[in-house]
Amino acid sequence: MSSVSRLYSIPDADLLQAGEIIALTLPDDIASFTAFDSTITSSYPDTLRTALGQARSIRTDDVVVQDLADFTQAVYKAHADCYTAYKTLAYFVRKSYAGNTAMQRKFGLAEIRNAVNNQNKFIRFMQDLAVTALEYQDVLVSNGCSADLISNLPALAQALLEADRAQEKFKKDRGQLTQDRVGYLNNLYLLLDPLDEVAQIIFRNDTARMAKYMLPRPPKPSVDEPVEATPAAAQA
Repeated sequence: MSSVSRLYSIPDADLLQAGEIIALTLPDDIASFTAFDSTITSSYPDTLRTALGQARSIRTDDVVVQDLADFTQAVYKAHADCYTAYKTLAYFVRKSYAGNTAMQRKFGLAEIRNAVNNQNKFIRFMQDLAVTALEYQDVLVSNGCSADLISNLPALAQALLEADRAQEKFKKDRGQLTQDRVGYLNNLYLLLDPLDEVAQIIFRNDTARMAKYMLPRPPKPSVDEPVEATPAAAQA
């Protein structure tokens, strides 16, 4: 997937705010713009509003980051629920099969350290554990293990699987969301930039009117700030 570069150098929120203001103002001055540039027709305000709607329809980067955090939290919770269930079951496995290393290994007591910190391995581990626990349910329950714990293991494993897959899908979708948003904002900028340029010509004697169509400018570096020289190694 090729990335889309921003054509503008101001914050997204500033571009959107400027677009909203200009969209409200433009209908009153459209005749002046059309008289100067015949391609800026009476439909231009509608086109501008459509572009604004498209740009607003894509979630902002901050919202996307929060959404990812929510998916991550869901994975953490599902993982913690699974690990708590495992530790509880492991207690009854050791109690039921004290000294029986082969049976303890069958329940994964020897491989948990390798599995717990690898999401895919841990998902598979929990799926296998659910099957094994059900197979030996009678022995475990007779030694004090809760039957509900055993019956709930498949659901816990499935919840972890679904949370993990949802998180991974969102990570892949995130790049497309960002690309779509930048594309819509670029389209908005390409509609606003000519209005800025034309306004500086047709309203050159009306500063207040001209200012309504001027896009925010990126801040200029202070004249008192020395410009750092680029190291020669970086230029090579």
